[in-house]
Amino acid sequence: MHSSMNDIDMLVDFEKDTRLAAVAYLSTAGEIRDPELKDLFLDFSRTSMKMQDKCTELINMLGGEF
Repeated sequence: MHSSMNDIDMLVDFEKDTRLAAVAYLSTAGEIRDPELKDLFLDFSRTSMKMQDKCTELINMLGGEF
């Protein structure tokens, strides 16, 4: 059996990955004691959340559903 992914499938998969990255970075930031390193991981999380929002917008524009 051969399965193929279309554009929406790939965007949904990438959206999931960016959402999980945001959670992982935020969780890691909660464990870090160094203020500069903590801020860096919080920035990573914010960037991942912004990308997740963009993926969601694209999926909706292409007719995909959440």
